[in-house]
Amino acid sequence: MARALRELGFNTSHVGNQVDQSPPRGSLDEEVLAHAKQHGQTVVTSNHDMILLCHEQSESVVWIDPRGRQFTVDDLALVAFKGIADWERRLNSASGPVCVKVLRT
Repeated sequence: MARALRELGFNTSHVGNQVDQSPPRGSLDEEVLAHAKQHGQTVVTSNHDMILLCHEQSESVVWIDPRGRQFTVDDLALVAFKGIADWERRLNSASGPVCVKVLRT
């Protein structure tokens, strides 16, 4: 999904992406956040620990809230492609760090 969003002009990556030397899968949240900050990216996650870390470090985050059910890859792709322009608008218009909460509906 990150690759497809990059083709649409969004500055995206994912854990384990060797093209931009992203941290490998299983890396500490701190390493992932440091990579995102270094590359001017916003973390998109459903991991509560990562959301708290972003808050602690005053970094914006897009919170994919599965509401107790994990997203399938198809569900996640639909949510991302449907919402990314709005997420970007909200992040860019904020005067400080924000948490954009994304629900299934």
